[in-house]
Amino acid sequence: MKHWGSECFARSKGGCSGRIQAAHWISVQTLRGRRANYRIAIRNGREVGEAGRYLVDMPIEGLIADPRNGIPLCDHHHASFDRRDGKALDLTPHTDVREFAAEYGLEDLL
Repeated sequence: MKHWGSECFARSKGGCSGRIQAAHWISVQTLRGRRANYRIAIRNGREVGEAGRYLVDMPIEGLIADPRNGIPLCDHHHASFDRRDGKALDLTPHTDVREFAAEYGLEDLL
């Protein structure tokens, strides 16, 4: 797993400012929503695949805390990444993020 240190993952985009903070590549809200959708699908007898069942079985706290789904961003870039400032930040997911997504069947969210 990559050890990020204190550098903003988007530093190559320029304009870094503020403190470095952890950012979820796949948001907590999205993780919760996908788990709920898979849980409903399973209850209704629809197939969600092995990764989908694994996602449902994993405690949400474990998903949220998994460092593979996190990147360090400065305040400025975090706001753009989350689109809180009305701008979109185009980044390429790191290998760890892609591994996390593949493990839980979330590749479509990258």
